[in-house]
Amino acid sequence: MKRTVTTEKASANIPVSGQTGVDQALIKSELRYRRLFESAQDGILILNAETGLINDVNPYLIDMLGYSREEFVEKKLWEVGAFKDIEASRNSFLALQKNEFIRYENLPLRTKGGRLVQVEFVSNVYLVGDNPSCGEHLCGDRQLGCAPVRPSLPRLLVRGKGSRTRPVAGGNAL
Repeated sequence: MKRTVTTEKASANIPVSGQTGVDQALIKSELRYRRLFESAQDGILILNAETGLINDVNPYLIDMLGYSREEFVEKKLWEVGAFKDIEASRNSFLALQKNEFIRYENLPLRTKGGRLVQVEFVSNVYLVGDNPSCGEHLCGDRQLGCAPVRPSLPRLLVRGKGSRTRPVAGGNAL
């Protein structure tokens, strides 16, 4: 799935005259990271780590799952159709809040059109200023070549603070 990103945000002309070198560097840095976010060939969600509300979603995930940006933003993960198993999604979010890292291998998600896609789902908590956020990274449709699909159940891996990743017995899929 090759795409060209031409969003207004990524191509915005930001006036830099009269600004200090630090301000210009910050603007350029923000633009670089916005372009990286928007052009990534993996799905990315940014959530509020305290509430679970989705703050942003990149175009690749929108295309992969077929939901609009509006169907993601300001919704909790388990309110979006692809992640509709409410109990499992809430439990996964609680595990993320506690451990600050979760990872699913072979997570089946259903597109808006009903097609099943296998993804690797990795999420970690980080601070933005004093506010905890979390980044959800979904490695693209495994059926399209991201990685071979293995005929196994999704497996949840959790890494505690400062520890190695370990499987969790009975980990539920989103």
